[in-house]
Formats: sequence, C-alpha cells, structure tokens
Amino acid sequence: MIRYNVILFSIILFSCESDKEVKEFSDQMTFTIDTVMVDAKEEFLFLNGNLNMAKIDPQNRYLYNYNWRDTKIEKVNLDGLVFEKSIALAKEGPNGVGDYLSDFYVLENGKLLVQGRNSYFWVDEEGNLLEKVDFMNMEDSGLENSDFIGPQKIFNSNELVLYGYLMNWEEDLYQITKVDLDKKTVEKTDHESLLKLKDYKINMTIDGRLAGGYGPSVIVSGSPKKVILSTNVANEALTIQGLNGDPVYHSFQSELFPDLLKKPVKTQVESWEEIQEVVKEMRSEANQGKFFADQNGNFYRFSHKLKFSEDAEDSEPTAEVFLTIFDQDLNQLAESSVKDLDFQPEFYFYKDGKIWIFKNMEDEMGFIRLSISNN
Repeated sequence: MIRYNVILFSIILFSCESDKEVKEFSDQMTFTIDTVMVDAKEEFLFLNGNLNMAKIDPQNRYLYNYNWRDTKIEKVNLDGLVFEKSIALAKEGPNGVGDYLSDFYVLENGKLLVQGRNSYFWVDEEGNLLEKVDFMNMEDSGLENSDFIGPQKIFNSNELVLYGYLMNWEEDLYQITKVDLDKKTVEKTDHESLLKLKDYKINMTIDGRLAGGYGPSVIVSGSPKKVILSTNVANEALTIQGLNGDPVYHSFQSELFPDLLKKPVKTQVESWEEIQEVVKEMRSEANQGKFFADQNGNFYRFSHKLKFSEDAEDSEPTAEVFLTIFDQDLNQLAESSVKDLDFQPEFYFYKDGKIWIFKNMEDEMGFIRLSISNN
C-alpha cells in the first residue's frame, strides 16, 4: 500500500441555525491527503468511465464495479485494498439478465439487484438468477414505452423500495419515481423543481430526424435513512425520508460559484462536433455532484468547473473543485475551493474518517483520500 501525506488547505465554515441557538463554525479546518492503490492481482480491472457504474456495499467494506466490456461485476475489498473476485453475468439462458444493464444495487443480504432495460433481476454472487420483475407488468404503473426509469436508490433493502427518476425524452418529462418491488408497484410524482431540466436538453437532428442528444444529469444519493434527489444544473435538492415520505425541497446559496447552470446557447444542433462545443461550454460552468454521508450522517458534495486547453483538443481537461458540507437535515455548514484537486471527482465515498476519491493511476485503481481535522 502506497501512501503520500500532504496538508492541502483551510476551509471557512459558516453558521448553522437551529430552533434553539445559532452555532458558529468559525474554526479553521485543514485537509490532509494520502493515496492508496488496490492490488488487482492478475486481474485487469475495468477503469473505463472512471467507475461510473460502481457501488459500495452497505457496510462500506466492498466496492462492486460493473465491467460492461466483459459483462461481469468486479468485487474489491476496501479494507484490504485487494481485488477478490469477478461475478459473471449471463446475457441469455436460465440466468440471463439481458444485454443492457442501466444500474445495479448491493443489498444487505449479499445479493445484487440488477436493473436492465425493462426489468429488475436478483442475482447472487455466483451470478445465479434468483428472481425477475418486469417494469411494464407492475400494477398501475402507467409506464409508457418511451418512459425510461433512470438511477434509483434503495431506501429499505429489506422491503426493496427504490426512489429515483423517470425520464421521457420525447415528452420533455422528468418525474420522481417510487418503485416497490415487494408490492410490484410504481408511482410517479411531478415536482416543479424538475420543470427547468427540459431547458438543458440538446437535440441533434440529421436530415430532419432525431439522431441523438445530451441532457442534464439526474443524481440519486443519500444515506440509509434519507434519499436525496438532485441534478448537475442547480444548487438544490429534494429529500425523501420514510417509505411514505413526501419530497422536501432544499435550496442552497454558494459564495464560490453560481447556483444555476447557464442554459445551453443552442438546443438544436446538426452534427456531433456542434453538440460537443455546446456541451464543453456547459461543462465549463459549475456542475453539481452527488451527496454522500459520513459516519455521523452529515453530508458532503463536490462541485466542479472544467478547464479545457485550447492548445490540445484531445488533452484531458483540468478542473476547479469545490467541497460543500451539510448537516443531517441538509443545512449548509461550509464550502471551500479544493486547490489541490485538479480533476473532476467522479466516484467517491466516505470511509474510515476520510473521503475516498477514485483516480486512474497508470491504468491501476487508486484512491486519493481527504481527511478533515481541527487546528
């Protein structure tokens, strides 16, 4: 295990108001950084996409990374920082889960819930199919063929209730979904904060026909007791607490970056090069990341602005990175620029008192770990 330690920066904390008192957070905090590497043994771990299809188990002991190239899930022991096994997923046959996997979830009982194109599949760690539920056959689902159930979060892995987003590109529609896999029901809910998302869609048409597009990122995160729904375009969030809880809206204000992403200069383009230029401009503004919790239930969120080089078109962009801290009720406590992170954090989580941020280090799985301490 390789470790590097260096003091990074100070963070300025704001006040947090409660019903009884105003608590001032005026102490200076320092961050330290260390880097660890995963022993992949003889395995070539799948790092394409920067672990955008990876999950952490409920105990924060294992990382599960979906390898779409070989249709398998790689299991990494985070305590030992070592690759343990691969879980092969069959596309067809008695254990088949289809040829498309949009997401998956790690359950408390060691089983995996795989979300396919139109179905959920339960599999064990040997890849055996245990059960299947079809979206379109759920009771009173009201799902259309053009509806796409996007990212979800399991609120209660015993009762298998998932909250997340539904998207319909043709109808410019974004809704909140509640999927109950025990009752086999799905509920759809509108919220006014989602109406703005259609303004960030870019359609690419060729010869008068829709040929592709780019849309805002919808993000589902939270903790075992709270589901947080957010997007990359706005400094805001919706929270859901309890199996029958209603969405609660939260709006935040930053002193470091604009709270709303600028709308794209074009929403209709006619070439891939044109859509790339529009997207590059949007990604140069402040984009919000996912929320994640520490062991005390406080939440953190990275935001970033990408910086593209004008000299080398194919070079990787650098980033200006920000970290915001919230309490358990999502009251904003602090924010700071993270001067020593010059790349976009894409996969990260809190473990053992530190923020773990994935970094591809010469095709090896590594993590840059940030820890916070009082002066």
